Order: sequence, then C-alpha cells, then structure tokens
Amino acid sequence: MNCPFVILAGKNDIRVSEFQKALSRQSLSAAHIITYREYIRSPEVLYKTPANNNFILRIDSPGRDLKAQALITELGIPALKKANKPYESVQNITANSQEKGRIIAPNQFYYGFKHILQQIENQIDQHTDIQVMNHPFDIQLAFDKYACQRYLLANDIPIAEPFEEIHNYQQLRDAMKVKKIPRVFIKLKHGSSASGIIALETSKDRVQIKTTIETERRKNHLTLFNSRKIRQSNDEAYIESLVDILCTMEVQVERWIPKAQLSGHNVDLRILMIAGKAQHKVLRMSHTPMTNLHLLNQRAEVELLKNKMSKQAWESLIDSCEKVAKLFPKSLYIALDVVVSIGLKKHFILEVNAFGDLLKNTFYKGLSPQEAQINHFKTSHKRCNQKK
Repeated sequence: MNCPFVILAGKNDIRVSEFQKALSRQSLSAAHIITYREYIRSPEVLYKTPANNNFILRIDSPGRDLKAQALITELGIPALKKANKPYESVQNITANSQEKGRIIAPNQFYYGFKHILQQIENQIDQHTDIQVMNHPFDIQLAFDKYACQRYLLANDIPIAEPFEEIHNYQQLRDAMKVKKIPRVFIKLKHGSSASGIIALETSKDRVQIKTTIETERRKNHLTLFNSRKIRQSNDEAYIESLVDILCTMEVQVERWIPKAQLSGHNVDLRILMIAGKAQHKVLRMSHTPMTNLHLLNQRAEVELLKNKMSKQAWESLIDSCEKVAKLFPKSLYIALDVVVSIGLKKHFILEVNAFGDLLKNTFYKGLSPQEAQINHFKTSHKRCNQKK
C-alpha cells in the first residue's frame, strides 16, 4: 500500500496510539502525526509531510489535549463576536482550562473547530492527492447536535422528537407543557462524551434532574464541571439556574425515550458504521439514564438485546443505521448511538459521532475498528496501491 496515513490529533492521544498499533498489525508503516497545536500555529504543515501530499488524512479529536482545546476555543472568538453572542476571553480560557473537567464555552470551541475544518476542506480541495477518511464537513455536521438531528429528521430517520431552539428554563417548561412531554434530555449542542447533559422529568408541579454536571458556587454564580458521578436534584431554583447557564452555551433539547431494560439496566447501542455497513457493536448498560462507558457503565454483547427483539425490529434498526451512513457518503466511518424503546419494537438514532470508533476489545470479522478502516483502504482504494 503506497498511500501512507497522516493523523491530525491531540498530543499524546490514545486514539493515535490505537491507530498506530492497528497499522503495525497490518504490517504497514506508522502514520505521520500532526498535532492540533502544530496545525493551528502553521496550517501549511499539512503540506510538509513525508508523503508529499499523496496520503490519507485521518482527522481525529483533539482528545484530552488541554492546550489544543484552549487554542481551538480561542479561534472561536471572532464567530461569536460577529454573531453578537457572549464569548470567553483569551485570558479566561487560559485560566479556566487549567481546572480539570471545567466546562468552558463548548459553542466557542465548536466555532474554532469549525474554522479549522473549513480550512482543511479548502486545503484538500486544492490538493486532490490528499484523501480523507472522514470529510471535514461531515465532522462539522456531527458536532452540531441541533443541525445533525434535523438533517436526519429531514431524511426520515427515526430520532427522539427535538424541540425548537431553547434559550432559558422557563421557555423549556412552557414548551414541554405545550408538547405534553414531561421528560426531556438537555444536551450541549456542541458537547461530547455526555458533557453537560441533563435528564429532566416533571410531574405536576415537581421537577427532578439527573446530570453529569458538578457545580461550585463562586462569587454568586455557578461554575460547571464534568463528572463521572451522576448527580440528582429536585431544587427547582437550582435547576433553573443550571439550565439557564447551559442555554448560554447553546443546547439541544429532545424527548426522553424510555430505554429497553436488561437485568435492571437501561441499555442502548454504539454501532460503528464502516463503508456503509454496521460492523462493530457494543451494548451499553447503566442504572442511570446516561449509558456512556466512560461513566463507569457496563458493556456487554449486543446479542443480549438482539435476541429479545423480533427479527423484523432488529433488521429495521440496522436498516436505519445504513440509511444514516448513506447521508455521510464522503466519510468512511461514523459511530451511531441507538436506543431501542422499552417495548423492544421501535428504535431511535440518538447521535452521530465523528470520533466514536475508540471501541477497545471489539472486533468484526477478527478486526478491530481501526484495522477494519485500514483494511478498507488496502482492499478498495486501488488508487493508493497504484500510486508511485
């Protein structure tokens, strides 16, 4: 295979090491790494690879590279200024990014990341020898939950019913009453890994939340942190303050779908689509509404759920996943979060993940997710094999 890989990623990221291991197992040379820090400092670094512009570019997440996250968030300032929206100053970003788990302007990070993705898109348009594993525009769309879910809805994909733009807690409660929806999920529009997520339920005049957010009161206002521990509250004044703060960061609100249950756990699926086909699959199990594995939830074999569903219901679920993959034709892989409702008949695509392939000890036809992606290029991209 004569087309080498180049990876744009955070510094010392586990995603990179997993991909490098997969290349080694496939007897291929290690990928050339460009960090986001390097790219932001000099976008021309993309042209200065050993591959001389004839390579396959893997755009990965900045991951836990706090310096990269801060630099990307700084890049989002002009877009928010132009839109006349509040933004974090460079000084605040620098200071706050040092606090572990601090939630800092995810919408500002998104606009900075969008700037980078659009820049890369222009570069690959000018240098047609550069191929991409996932297209920058697709990554950009997946990172906007509000836009992405409406894209799916417009293409007849079953999703959890979305609300229109919500700007504060009172507007949310009013909308819930009009829609007669007593339970909702509130998600950061540009969040990931369950960051800043709230499961909110109401009953008459009572309200309760479960959330991944930990708060500290500083100078009479709440400071938000991500936490692995799920917290609960029925203090409406506190809930209102928390939701109002999230709304300044931009949110996606959707109907809370009661999840299928196995052995007393709420369950859903992470399904990795590669080349349009459902390949690697993981069942996620939790005693809480949030099933993300990094929250110390359990993982299990998908067959535990599949075997309880009818053949028709399961095939319909896979068909929906394949339809979603077709909506991202320029991307080799996407990862989907899929929920099966409690009656085991209906399913809903909860999220599209651009960087959701970090599924350890998960195999399809003997290949890890990264090996399967590499194998696709080895077997399908004759152009690479013919390049000299």
